[in-house]
Amino acid sequence: LSSLVLLRVVLDLLRVVLDLLRVVLDLLRVVLDLLRVVLDLLRVVLDMLCVVLDLLRVVRVFTSSFLHWSYL
Repeated sequence: LSSLVLLRVVLDLLRVVLDLLRVVLDLLRVVLDLLRVVLDLLRVVLDMLCVVLDLLRVVRVFTSSFLHWSYL
């Protein structure tokens, strides 16, 4: 009887440990998803910065050519 009770306690403890492991893995998955979202947002911000820099380059070229023609 005592060994059966001990076995049952050990099995219950194992179940609790497995449940905790499942929770930890779910939390890890959520953290990884959040990290992926943050990285995607960073990529979007960097792409927007590249577009802004390209626009500034175009404006600079136009203004320099305009100034060049206005001096002539």
